[in-house]
Amino acid sequence: MPAIITHYLFGQEAARSLPPELIATHEELEAFMLGNQGPDVLFFSPFALQPRKGGNIGSAMHKTDAGKLLAHMRDAANMLPDDIKGIGCAYVRGLYCHALLDALAHPFIHAQQDAIVSAGIEGLDPADAHEVHAEIESDLDVLVLSAMGNTTIASFDPLCALEASDEVIHVISLMCKYVARSALGRDMRPDAYRAGIEGYRVALVAMRSPKGVKRAIIGAGERLFRKHSLVRAMSHRDHLIDQSIFDNHEHAP
Repeated sequence: MPAIITHYLFGQEAARSLPPELIATHEELEAFMLGNQGPDVLFFSPFALQPRKGGNIGSAMHKTDAGKLLAHMRDAANMLPDDIKGIGCAYVRGLYCHALLDALAHPFIHAQQDAIVSAGIEGLDPADAHEVHAEIESDLDVLVLSAMGNTTIASFDPLCALEASDEVIHVISLMCKYVARSALGRDMRPDAYRAGIEGYRVALVAMRSPKGVKRAIIGAGERLFRKHSLVRAMSHRDHLIDQSIFDNHEHAP
């Protein structure tokens, strides 16, 4: 899937193109932008892990048919009281954008990932697919930020992608709890999504390392107990680029 910056910038473009009545308030805009991050937020919630019940609920939502997930989210939004229903509907619209971008980008990213881990590169094998996937997403984030924003991670803080009021996060938390039960048959704490937002924010602060110091320190610690550092793979590099080694600019088949 694309990473946080690509989803954020795609969401911004989508928001500008929508009729104003579909995103009528600032809180609805916040909900729409969080929807663009999709279930990824739940990857960072300790209350969504549930290893004995099938793994992380965010991962389970990703593996669920997008149409089914969106239908259940729409039902959750329609059950909300009128005074907050607009927030829920805006979140569903953002979630649709997340699913659309994933559908467009997933095949390409997975093809690049599979080619790299199967290429016989020393130190890499199919077991390293997760870290390679993260490295591809991170580099493409940098490319999109360069192309669309003409800026780098030094002046762009990805935390802006998770900005939302307590009310917005509360509404989305209720919706996610409902969908976990209705679409997945899984119980989830009502504060699981909020915990995901908080955990994701902490992770973004840790991984944002324009000078590379935090990336090097955390990466070295991580490699004490694993082969490759996931933090190093996910951490954005601070440079303007007009192409990525992963973007297939050569148009190879």
